[in-house]
Amino acid sequence: MQPLPSTAALLGHAWRTYLRDLRHTFELSIWLLVPGLVLLLGAFAGSSLDSIPSSLAFGGAFVLFILLTVFVAQRMTAFILQKETRPDLRPQDVPWATPRQYGSFFLVQILEGLAALGGILLLFLPGIWAGVSLMFSRYFNVAENKRGLEALSASIALVKGRWWAVFGRSLVAGILFTFLLSLGTFLVSTLVGVVAGFDRVDALLAPEQITPLSQALNAMVQSVAQVILAPLLITWQVTLFRALRSA
Repeated sequence: MQPLPSTAALLGHAWRTYLRDLRHTFELSIWLLVPGLVLLLGAFAGSSLDSIPSSLAFGGAFVLFILLTVFVAQRMTAFILQKETRPDLRPQDVPWATPRQYGSFFLVQILEGLAALGGILLLFLPGIWAGVSLMFSRYFNVAENKRGLEALSASIALVKGRWWAVFGRSLVAGILFTFLLSLGTFLVSTLVGVVAGFDRVDALLAPEQITPLSQALNAMVQSVAQVILAPLLITWQVTLFRALRSA
């Protein structure tokens, strides 16, 4: 078993891959704006959080968020996994997953989350162990069509004996991505303030004046940041996944 490349080397490779594929991954991540747009429509249609248009918009946006997150994550994972060996690949060249495959991908994510949550509820450290050990389950699901517990078992086997190496690299990357997400959210909020006026935006987003429009604007700001950074997060995880399999 060969040692993993350094954190800096992996992050550098992921960053270059992200920039190379940004135009194509943006075609997929742009769909993450749809739930925020639904919230905006509901905000303009209803003046209070408990109005029927706002309630429908929030319910619809939540359902759309789940469906589109699964759709975007699965398609983007498949694209990034195949792009390395097919340089001319475009998102539209990736075969569409069947409803069963999307369901399988979603189930693996749920099992990952439940295992990590169960560990955290029992004791904090088992939750961290489960989160790191199972983080590649979804990639086995897409790359090798492993489902459910089979995908989880494959991820555990991949990380076994290298848990601390994976944890350390993931921790550094997680801190970096959290900073970038916060920075992206701040920049988008600043841009909105420049366009609409800072006083107006501050008044609208004041905690004591929560309205459908303020909720929708917050969601849109977060969505714009996610559209830009979601491809980077998936690219990083695919980079680490490949490094583990080849080491």
